[in-house]
Amino acid sequence: MRRTILFVTGLLIMGLSHLAVAQQIPTEDVAVSDGRKIDADGRCKTPLGSTVDIAEATYENSIGDALLMAYWKDPAFNPQERVF
Repeated sequence: MRRTILFVTGLLIMGLSHLAVAQQIPTEDVAVSDGRKIDADGRCKTPLGSTVDIAEATYENSIGDALLMAYWKDPAFNPQERVF
């Protein structure tokens, strides 16, 4: 299965060539903030947290990063396979 992933200002658009109901689609973290690490299985186990105070309807902008950048190469990429 070829996966095409496009990030547009926080929006994830994913095109799949062969989508079946029972098929598992692997999910990997590509970039994480606040010194957290991505494990060998491709996932970050440490949650970012929340600064939302529901009772007061406020939040603090004190966690996360303003910009995340990463390079990722799909190990299952096949240029001969059609996406859509």
